Amino acid sequence: MSNFQLEKIIFLAITAITFSPVNVLAQENTNFPLVSMEIRVVPEQAVCQLPDGYNSGTCPILSYEYVETLRGRSIKTQPIPPDQEVPLGDLFGLLGSYRNSLQAQKGLSLGQRKSALFVFDFGDPQQNKKPDFDITIEGTQKGRGCNDQDIPETKWSYSSGLSASSQYSIYHSRADVIIPCSSVTWILTAKDRATSKTYKWTFKTKR
Repeated sequence: MSNFQLEKIIFLAITAITFSPVNVLAQENTNFPLVSMEIRVVPEQAVCQLPDGYNSGTCPILSYEYVETLRGRSIKTQPIPPDQEVPLGDLFGLLGSYRNSLQAQKGLSLGQRKSALFVFDFGDPQQNKKPDFDITIEGTQKGRGCNDQDIPETKWSYSSGLSASSQYSIYHSRADVIIPCSSVTWILTAKDRATSKTYKWTFKTKR
C-alpha cells in the first residue's frame, strides 16, 4: 500500500470521527451556549491576503460567507456544552508531511504555507436565544516541541464580538500550531456582555 493510499484511508477515518453528541434542539432549553467547532486547513494566502501573509502584519477580518467558499481538509465536532475539554489528539497527524516540508526548506513561501481556520458555531440565532458575547481565543504553547526540545512558554490571544443575531465566530492562525507535536492548548471564552458570565471550552493539540 502506497503512502498516499494510507494517508487517504487515515483521512477518511479522521473525518468520520465525532465527539459525544449533544442534541442540537436541547440548546433551546439550556441556559448555556452549545458550540460546535470546525478546524479547516487552507492556503495561508486565502485567509491573510497581505504581501507576505502573516509575516506582513494584521490580517483582514473574514466573513462566514467567504469562509464557506474555501476548501481544505477539516474536522468538525458536535455541539459541545461549556467547561469541556475537546481532545484533538492526532487528528491532524496528516500534517506531518507539512511539518517535514517546513523543516526541510527552513521556511516556505507564501504560496506553499497553510493556515488553520477555526469556525465556532454558536447555533442559529433564529432558533436559539442567546446574548451578545465578547469572544476571546487564547493559545498557549508549552512543553516538548516537534524537535523534542523544550518550548519556552508562549501565549497569544485574539478578541472579537458576537452579537445575538450572529452565529459564527472565526479565527485563523498558522497551520503549524495545530500539528500535534506543537503542544498548543487553546481556550475559547464567551463572555455575556449583560451579565459578565463566562463560558469556556478547552481543546489541545498534543502527541
